Amino acid sequence: MKLSISSSAAYGVRKNGKVEFTPELGVRQCAQAGFERMEYNLQTGPAVAKPLAGDNWRETVAGIRSVLEENRITVPYTHDYWYIIASAKGPEDIAQKDALVRRSVEATAMLGAPMMVAHAQSIYDANGYNALKTREYNRTFFRELGDLAAREGISIVVENVFPIADCLEFTSYAEDMAELMQSLNDPMFGICWDFGHANMAKLDHEKALEIIAPWLRHIHVDDNKAVTDDHTVPGYGTVPWDRIMPKLKQIGYTGDLNLNVRTFAHTSLPDQRVEALKLLHAVGTDLIKIYNKA
Repeated sequence: MKLSISSSAAYGVRKNGKVEFTPELGVRQCAQAGFERMEYNLQTGPAVAKPLAGDNWRETVAGIRSVLEENRITVPYTHDYWYIIASAKGPEDIAQKDALVRRSVEATAMLGAPMMVAHAQSIYDANGYNALKTREYNRTFFRELGDLAAREGISIVVENVFPIADCLEFTSYAEDMAELMQSLNDPMFGICWDFGHANMAKLDHEKALEIIAPWLRHIHVDDNKAVTDDHTVPGYGTVPWDRIMPKLKQIGYTGDLNLNVRTFAHTSLPDQRVEALKLLHAVGTDLIKIYNKA
């Protein structure tokens, strides 16, 4: 098992109440902290500076690749641009956002990554959550996205979410994920399991891993206390890592341990950001030791 970190951990700096998108600084600081592998989040950045926004997005992605190469950081996977369809402002807004999801596939290829994390959608109508329409939508969406990804030689892993404001959200539960994988029935699709999201859904972590084991390709390692989606340091919440790491080995998971902690370094003082990232590196290394000893 190798250690990696999400670019969300250090994507920008806060100045005068605003966040400045600085991939050069974030990548360099992660490298200084000892990281050699990264999940590059194509969603990351303030609204005015998202990597895939604007006509020059390919230049932005090419610049990000140069920064990664300069700092000798490998990108085995990305996270696509994502949005919540129920919060979209109408068909035109959905079309624009779907275009950014499709751009994510090309951007992933440009960064040399063979895998992209993506999100499913939940469909609501006048009567609330519609399970049938949700399943039909996601089968169609992922098959179309899969065709595009296949042309670029990229596989897709679907990330679990959690119920928001007591509303049903598709892929909040391991059974949802297994059902989606069975319906797609294509080895190019797999599962990215976010343990913080699973904790928010109040799942039995070990039982959930048993259900998704045949399709598990990637993990997001972050923590919370099942109250807010904190994406904080493992051990700072209630996720039972002492049981999860041995379970991952038991079910045969051989992918990376990707730290998807997006708040810790950002809330540190500017001069302490690298030290904060070094702590994350140490925590991730210790989790891998638990896995290796199991």
